[in-house]
Amino acid sequence: MPEAVEEKWIFKLNIPSTANDAEKNSIVTTQAATFGQHTKTSASSSSPSPDADGESDTSNTAREKKSLLQNQDLSESQCCWQYTGPRGMNLASNTLLKLSYRPAWQGIPEYTNSSRLTSCCRCRSNSEMEEEQVWEIYTQEQVVKTEKREIAIRGMGKCQAIQVFLKPLFDHDNDDASQERMSPPRELQSSLTLHRERMGQQQRSDQEEQKEAWSRFTEVSDSSPNHTNHIVVTFAVPLTNEDSTCDPPLLWKVDLPRFQSTDVCLDTMTIFEGTVDLSEDPTHVYIQGYQSWSFTGSILKGKKQPQPALPDMFSKAFNFGGTPCERPTLVFPETNMSKLPSVHELQDKRMYQSDYFVGITTSQGSILDESGGPAFVCGWLSQHEQLGVVNIDPSLTQLEMHATHRAHLVAPITTTDWAYVQLVTPHHYDEEPLVHYLQAAAAFNEARPLQNGPILTGWCSWYHYYENISEENLRENFAKLASLQDNVPTNVAVVDDGYMTAWGDWDSFKPKKFTDMTIVSQDIERNGMRPGLWLAPFACDKHSVIAKQNPEWIIRNDKGRPANSSNCGKFFYGLDATNPHVRAYVAKCIRRAVKDWGFQVLKIDFLYAACLEGNGKYDLSMTRAQAMHLALQTIREAAGPNVFLIGCGCPVGVGIGYVDGMRVSADTGPTWYPAFPLPWWDHGTLPSLRAMIRNSMTRASYGHRWWHNDPDCLLLGKTTSLTNDEVATACSVVGMTCGMMLLSDDLTKVPADRLQMVTKIFPMTGATAVVLDLHSATDQGLPSIMRLWCTDKFDSLEEYRKSSAYQKSIEDTDHNAEATHFGRKASFDFQEPKSHPNDRKRSCIHVAKGLGTWTTISLTNVADEQTVMHIPPSAVHPLPSDEAASSKHGCHVFSFWSGNYSWASSSADPSKSSNKAIGPLSHKLGKHESEIFHIKSVTPGVPQYIGSDMHFSCGYEVLSFDTSQSNKLVVKLKTELKREGHVVLFLPVVDTTNVKAFAGSLQAPWSIAGSTPGEEGVECIGRIIKVAVTINADGTEEDGEVIIEY
Repeated sequence: MPEAVEEKWIFKLNIPSTANDAEKNSIVTTQAATFGQHTKTSASSSSPSPDADGESDTSNTAREKKSLLQNQDLSESQCCWQYTGPRGMNLASNTLLKLSYRPAWQGIPEYTNSSRLTSCCRCRSNSEMEEEQVWEIYTQEQVVKTEKREIAIRGMGKCQAIQVFLKPLFDHDNDDASQERMSPPRELQSSLTLHRERMGQQQRSDQEEQKEAWSRFTEVSDSSPNHTNHIVVTFAVPLTNEDSTCDPPLLWKVDLPRFQSTDVCLDTMTIFEGTVDLSEDPTHVYIQGYQSWSFTGSILKGKKQPQPALPDMFSKAFNFGGTPCERPTLVFPETNMSKLPSVHELQDKRMYQSDYFVGITTSQGSILDESGGPAFVCGWLSQHEQLGVVNIDPSLTQLEMHATHRAHLVAPITTTDWAYVQLVTPHHYDEEPLVHYLQAAAAFNEARPLQNGPILTGWCSWYHYYENISEENLRENFAKLASLQDNVPTNVAVVDDGYMTAWGDWDSFKPKKFTDMTIVSQDIERNGMRPGLWLAPFACDKHSVIAKQNPEWIIRNDKGRPANSSNCGKFFYGLDATNPHVRAYVAKCIRRAVKDWGFQVLKIDFLYAACLEGNGKYDLSMTRAQAMHLALQTIREAAGPNVFLIGCGCPVGVGIGYVDGMRVSADTGPTWYPAFPLPWWDHGTLPSLRAMIRNSMTRASYGHRWWHNDPDCLLLGKTTSLTNDEVATACSVVGMTCGMMLLSDDLTKVPADRLQMVTKIFPMTGATAVVLDLHSATDQGLPSIMRLWCTDKFDSLEEYRKSSAYQKSIEDTDHNAEATHFGRKASFDFQEPKSHPNDRKRSCIHVAKGLGTWTTISLTNVADEQTVMHIPPSAVHPLPSDEAASSKHGCHVFSFWSGNYSWASSSADPSKSSNKAIGPLSHKLGKHESEIFHIKSVTPGVPQYIGSDMHFSCGYEVLSFDTSQSNKLVVKLKTELKREGHVVLFLPVVDTTNVKAFAGSLQAPWSIAGSTPGEEGVECIGRIIKVAVTINADGTEEDGEVIIEY
């Protein structure tokens, strides 16, 4: 038998070298350990100073941990660097770095606000007045030296690193001609000087503030040393661990020194420009949208990226994140000028654009991501320094990674966020290929999902009342919520927009409708819920007092007009987060809401307004990402660590670690598509149930890793145009993904049948479903298959129910306590060892002993017509190589919403009973309809719990399941909440003459719902019965008890 070949990933710098020093320019690694036990990052953990040759003395340690230097001459290669993996996978960059910048004077408002030909034409000739856009392209020719060292990166642990020192191409300090081209026109010199002085003063002030400022980080970002005389590109690969099966990522960042004698406005740092080869043809690209509402999903290669239907005036700011570099007028080295692509070629090359990160996958014709081929993930660990954007060509093989800066260089060192790429081999990513990147970003940003209060279930005022709220109608709904505590208990009520006279004037209450927000928060608390309040802290109305009194606080575009914020039914202003006076005002408003008014949950909306595009801002040296980072830090510091923050309209990468919950979709709506007069074909940010469902599924994997996902509210009222099937689909998505469950109707008028739908997904389970076809969807990024698994194989549930926390939850009537407990156990925790993704803890629902193990799969038909949907055979298995759902006796299949039972053969071909694969499961679904299937192996001779119509999990509602007595089954259902419905059971009898059912001491009506055949010619091995059940939640011993004698 041939010896197994160890899979290796090799990073190689293509720098002309001798065989003796080539070792300093490459790293060989195996599967990395960064997702095992978390290693604390310390500034003192960097390696000792390099020796005379520039190499640290850690090579022995590196060899022991299998992060080895490779002795190989790479001078023949055409690329600057490569990262290669097993099976021929390869990532190659044509450059080390590309800088795109302008003279500083071209970036100040005094120039951009002018006609550009009137204010300056008198002091320069026409040729001199041409705007400059300079590219500096760095390749191996500009490498001065390289150094190898060991560093530590927050959340990634110790890494083997190579630092590449580059010589600046454009010698601003000594080139008189270049200084002339970059120097400002005479009439702009004083303006530029004033901006320069303000930026310098602000930077010094910020540095002093940071020494005493609050920080959510417990560790420094990395331990790499700073350099001030060279451009430094640091490449790093995590050191390895034998127990990890994570394909090792490559990380790198750029440190850029300030040009000493020439001011520039740095627009973009292109940190990668090259190709990726996955050894198989890529089929899909996963596009990440800029902020909460932006389109996110996988697109089939060749299909156009979905775009907003509204003109830019109404929608651009919603989706305007990072931008690629513009075509230059001047290139260094100048030999590259003739090789520049045309504007049209650049547009073709950038067919797809993704903010923050991107995934490229090879589906291999499989419906399920977990059965796909190699994959590629690239992005940034954070967005604290720049807004990163990735451009991809139509073939999905050529990429550009741009860190959008668009700010003046003032700081001694300008740095990028850590970039991240991963070549993912087939089946190393378990259920979907983004998992390790999501974990890495969570670790770097010290995310703490579900650590700040329980899973939220409650009510929001917006979608019924919109701005027409008052203390009176709010109080009516709070009272209604209290009356539903035995049916759909809620733990939060959020007062949305409408209490103030104008955005920005947050303490200006509408006359005759509000007197004091303290009264409102106390009303909520009296009804047993946490008070929640909506604010848009960095937005203000045009007619607001704050805008009129402080016009200098408003972000302005390059033409000097207020920056466009997009239209949410109105245009509004964005407040400049780079302005310390704005931040002080926002902090005051947040503190007032929390400390004076008593609100414990804040929904902070339209956050992107803090970093609108435009140079009309206080500090021109601050990037949009830095402004957004500072805005969120201001809010969190003012609110305090215990207030639950829900981010909305927030740039995705910046929010990780700051917010406890994050809106992940566009606003829901009363219709499936955007309602007239809005364009129904929109794929951007317009309100609709379809948009809410799409992003709630395509971003489901962020939940319980980065934050608690907010899929937006459930609309139940008949005032909407939603059908029962569409409401059930929304409930299915919220229940399966365990997002926040917020209602938003006038609860005094919601019909009983619609309210009953919500009871079927409550309590929440704490488990987050995996979207199985996220990277193989074909309908405009809309997936359709999600999976949970339920099991009694662990003792966790019994241990929890013996704990003091469980007893306290009973005393406090906290119905989400169990879900919160298991959600926290399975969610990302920066302080705990990383669980192996193949454990699938996030998607596991713990159930009572005796219930067994089964798979829960939801199918959603997003089409506008009736469609036959299929469950792929391999989707049935809840765990890798697990055959719990496979039996020679076949499987029970229970459809939750329809209440139908069926039996599935264990053989795809009934004539081949030796085939243990579950045959294809198909179901005809109406347009926009969902169904939740429970698939459980048949166990002949033993009673089984098939499900109920009371909870979508078909098991979470069970307290105990006892089959210890002969010919008798005792089922104890949870009795905290009032419920009425049926339980469905398998009895191992054919003749039901002697079957008796009791609910407590009273006989209960029951009926035969189906029969379970056996394999190999056995006609029937048991019956399926449906028993009527009523739970009164009255505390009696018999309540919720179902006894079957057979």
